[in-house]
This record gives sequence, structure tokens and C-alpha cells, in this order.
Amino acid sequence: MIMQRYKDVVLVGSLTKYLGEFKRVRDLLKSEGIACEMPVIYFHHKPTMIAYAKNPTLDLVKKPRTREEDMIGTKMHITKVCTGDIIYVVNRPGGYVGNSTSAEIGYADGVGAEIYSEEEISDAAVQILIPENHIVLPERLIEIIKNDPIDC
Repeated sequence: MIMQRYKDVVLVGSLTKYLGEFKRVRDLLKSEGIACEMPVIYFHHKPTMIAYAKNPTLDLVKKPRTREEDMIGTKMHITKVCTGDIIYVVNRPGGYVGNSTSAEIGYADGVGAEIYSEEEISDAAVQILIPENHIVLPERLIEIIKNDPIDC
């Protein structure tokens, strides 16, 4: 008997700009049995971490991250991008992607990952890496994943 699994998804995008959408997409994918990773959420002091652990829907107070935190988080997330089957750009509403997300998309393309996006990206140098039929809402991404499982 051949075992199958769904492709793993790694979410990329501006976590501070789209945190609510990240959580929604992650929860939607996981509810359908699809493994999903997202960037690290930084906590700057223990009470915030404890409050968030008790209530994951809590809106976090945005505090600037240090450059060191940015570098550590980026390295951790690039490792996830390297191991994911599918990279999904969370960029709705507005289609925004910043420098870090652009780098992650380029990295994903370099390692041969499938790249999908919620919305078209205005930067042509980045958008060219995402086929037109890969601009899909999360619900459509789930259909695509479920129709193309991996034999293991």
C-alpha cells in the first residue's frame, strides 16, 4: 500500500502588517490536515508571552525588533522555506511584500519550491517568479494541495 501525505506549506510575508491574515490562513490549512509553518512571532517580555500563550487571538503590541532579532528570525524562517514543498505569500489585502519577503521568494525559487501568492505582487522582478495561475486564495490552495498528494 502506498502512503500519501499533503505537501507542507510555509507562509511568508509581512508578519507585522498581516498578522491576522497569517493566523487565519495557518488555521485554515491546519484544519484541513495540511502542515503549515509561519514566521516567528517575537515577544519582548515574559508577561506578553504568557498572555499570548493563554489567548492566541490576542493582538500583540508592536514593538520594534532589534537587528539581531531580525537576523535570527530570518535565518530560522529561511530554513523553513528551504524545507517546505509550497511557499505561500500572505499579502492580502493590498499585495504588499517587503525586502525580506522578496528575498524569501527568491530563495524558494532557487531551491525549487512551488510558490503561490494571495495577490499579485507589484514588483515585476518578484512577480515573475510566481506563475499567474499560482495567485490563489487560501481556499483554492487547499483544493490544489488535496488534489496533488505526495507518495511516501
